[in-house]
Amino acid sequence: MNELDKSIVAEIERVGFHPFILVRSGGERSTLARLFSRVRVGSSYVVCLTQNEAPQFVNDVAALQGFGDSRLVRGIERALQQETYDAADLMFSWVKGEGALPETLYVGLSETTRLPTYSGYAVFEVGEAAAPTTPRGRANLLLKALRSYSAAIGNDALRHLIIEALGLALSRSFGSLGAFSDAAAAVDLALDARPYSIHLKAARHALGQKLIGGSVTPRLVKFIGDDDGYLKQFVCPEPFSRFDIGPSGEVLVCCGHWLPTSIGDFQNDSVESILNSANALKIRESVTDGTYKYCNHLNADP
Repeated sequence: MNELDKSIVAEIERVGFHPFILVRSGGERSTLARLFSRVRVGSSYVVCLTQNEAPQFVNDVAALQGFGDSRLVRGIERALQQETYDAADLMFSWVKGEGALPETLYVGLSETTRLPTYSGYAVFEVGEAAAPTTPRGRANLLLKALRSYSAAIGNDALRHLIIEALGLALSRSFGSLGAFSDAAAAVDLALDARPYSIHLKAARHALGQKLIGGSVTPRLVKFIGDDDGYLKQFVCPEPFSRFDIGPSGEVLVCCGHWLPTSIGDFQNDSVESILNSANALKIRESVTDGTYKYCNHLNADP
């Protein structure tokens, strides 16, 4: 076992069990180590014990100076916020070698130690991390993380969100490398945890088209590689003009089959607050920036 493995194992043993999210900063003098609010004196670790502490963890990491340069840890933060598309996009950009902050992740500590409290979650490192140098190497590391999260037990609600983001990131990563079978296998594994994910189902459909030698529907190309901006030429009017109220009072700006994200509750919220809610604004922005990241791309018209 190398010194890094020993350090991580020692931290898990100090906590008493493998935390749901464990981030190791690159040295006590680094900016990240100084700013993480949950770092103990003399420690370079940030700990989110279980998914119950995730809201505080999200607030802490989002307030960090330099956090905007992160890809992996920001991807985890976005996944915890149920922003799957953004989370996968950040992880995919890390695979491509983008981002100024060195980052990597570690899995498989159980292979080097008999630590009884190891749960299989990935451990992240930022600041002075040595990641694989090739996109294929980084994609393979993300795949190890997906497998480890899939095999882990507990924290299911948020663990499954991380799995969904990893599955989509791997579809895009392996797809951009032409490894469509590997991409499909990763998406299938993620679908076991998130079978109703509109993003994973879109990715799997696009990969299916590739695997049989067919052409990929233009709007689905971005699910198996880079976003070519195809949807930027279209502006859907629905989120700007539609207002659907379900039996429970849930308000949608489109048919729920196409866009399942609610923008408010008609029984408890005012019309003005619903129309200008955070979700309403995010949905409209996704239309104007061409990502359509809250929409079911399998049933879109363009």
